[in-house]
Order: sequence, then C-alpha cells, then structure tokens
Amino acid sequence: MVYRSKDLNIITDSQYSYLFRQMSIQRIRKVEPLDNAFQVARPHVLGEAIRMLVDHGVCTRSQIEQRLALNLRDVESLCGLPEGFLDTKVVPMKFRAENAND
Repeated sequence: MVYRSKDLNIITDSQYSYLFRQMSIQRIRKVEPLDNAFQVARPHVLGEAIRMLVDHGVCTRSQIEQRLALNLRDVESLCGLPEGFLDTKVVPMKFRAENAND
C-alpha cells in the first residue's frame, strides 16, 4: 500500500521514507501482520478451462504451450494444475531384455 500510495502521489517522498523506516523497525517489511493468518485460495476455474480444452480436443498441450509462450511450470502453478499436466515431451520406455534361460 505504501508503494501504491507513493505512485498515486497520495503521500510525499518523506512520508514514503518514514513509513518504510517504521516497517523495518517493526519487522513487517517482508512479512506483514496477518499474512499467515488466512489460507490462500487455490485457483481452479482457469485450470478446469485448460483441462476442458485438452480433454475435448479443442487444443493440444503443445498448442497451449505455443499460444501462451510462457513457462509451463508457471502456468500449471497459476492455474492450479498438477505438476507435469502440460508436459508435451514423450519419454521413451526401455524394457529389460528377457533372459534366454527363462
């Protein structure tokens, strides 16, 4: 709020500096009071939309990757998708050779 107040010219430069000094003294500059008191809601609507696109054949995972042009791990995290959901790489399977004695 201090940054935004400064950007909107609601507070002066000296007020801005004073508020940051006070926050540092109270050790709330990086972690504000009540930050850990409330659980952050997990996103699900956007993730469900991406699942529907893939499940109904509207877009493939690689098309989603190309169109978004973002890090897929970030997209999965922001959309509440399980890690690896948007992976498009195929991992070859290696089978053990059967013994001739069996």
